[in-house]
Amino acid sequence: MKRALRYGIAAFVFALPFGTKKFVTALIPQLFEYSREFSSFFVYATDVLAAILLVALALYLGRRSRPVPLAPWLTAFAALALASTFFALNAPYAAYVAASFVVALFAAAFIAVALREGIVEVRALFAAFAASATFQAIIAIVQFYYQKSIGLWFLGEVLITQTTAGIARVDIGGVKFLRAYGTLPHANILAGFLVMGLIACAYLYLSAPRGHAVRHGAVAVSTFLILVALVLTFSRSGWIVAGVSVLVTLAYAFWNGELRRRAGWFLGVVLVSSAAIALSLGWAVSARAGFAKGEFSIDHRVFYNEMGLMLVREHPQGVGIGNEVLQAAEEGLFQGKGLTQPWLWQPVHNIYILIADELGGAGLLLFLAILFLVMRRTRFSSAPDVFALFMLASLLLFGAVDHFPWDLHAGRLMFWVAFGILMGSEMETKPL
Repeated sequence: MKRALRYGIAAFVFALPFGTKKFVTALIPQLFEYSREFSSFFVYATDVLAAILLVALALYLGRRSRPVPLAPWLTAFAALALASTFFALNAPYAAYVAASFVVALFAAAFIAVALREGIVEVRALFAAFAASATFQAIIAIVQFYYQKSIGLWFLGEVLITQTTAGIARVDIGGVKFLRAYGTLPHANILAGFLVMGLIACAYLYLSAPRGHAVRHGAVAVSTFLILVALVLTFSRSGWIVAGVSVLVTLAYAFWNGELRRRAGWFLGVVLVSSAAIALSLGWAVSARAGFAKGEFSIDHRVFYNEMGLMLVREHPQGVGIGNEVLQAAEEGLFQGKGLTQPWLWQPVHNIYILIADELGGAGLLLFLAILFLVMRRTRFSSAPDVFALFMLASLLLFGAVDHFPWDLHAGRLMFWVAFGILMGSEMETKPL
């Protein structure tokens, strides 16, 4: 049972970016034609796997299991999400999103417990992240080469072609290129997962013992492929977060005596990879390297954030989890800015404003308190703790300019799994 749990949890982490799901019904008919992702009830394969692992872990541990750290705080957060359905315009959809949110919290809890009980090691979870990110990178490179999806619908790959409406593209020299998606619903979410994989690769490379040349070589190749795929997402937020993550990771490695001997080598891997990418894909990077005045994505982000702040003022108790877009449309906030087409109705691109919109100010304060409680116990002398913190922090940085770590299924799982790793990696000696 212990071995099955170990491999099952690693498989769950590997499967995080897979969007395999079964459509059940449309819960918000007004938005269904615009986006099934924001308006429908799905059963995801990863949720089913999470439920199986949770039950198996409970049966394996039985009465031996100790309380989960932060359990009262996480329980209060889950209760607040469920209670928010009473304020929602569309209560069925709010209940569905709240249930999905609770599943993500359970995933964080069972990963933390599995780490504490020695069922799985942090290194194994980082290896699963790195392997999955490498797999996603290969898919992304092939997608970009063919400029279409490659038939992995059973893994959740979005069906995309050059003529598919609503697909993220980038204009370079008058030619429109499809951005790489992997098996995720958007290029920016792929970028977020690739950054987590990059951090995992850094840990595996820096912490590997001497005499493991094959392992170092494999991680170096993975690092290169992940960096290439990051470029092909054309996600500027992804590039910025990746750059910050690499710099902070290397700074920590040079500071930490146990990692210092490999820090120079990993820096070399990054520099050689970056040079190769600059020579072959420099045209792609330079075309997206700046922010133009009046740019569509920038202007709309500013408006969405302004809209979110308006909702916070008008609905201090929140509008219900998953109902921010519907509430804004109902109040005519999109239409007032000339955004009359439903495909332009998007959530606030800032998770902190979005949480305040949906769960009220109390929800945002509770979220920040939970983050503070888990982060303040990080043992900076422990590399696993710190790299888990880097993973979580990378998604928090993304959350300042995007919404996927809070409201999209894959992004939500990515966030809470990283939270669970951080919570579990430091539970052995410092219970919260």
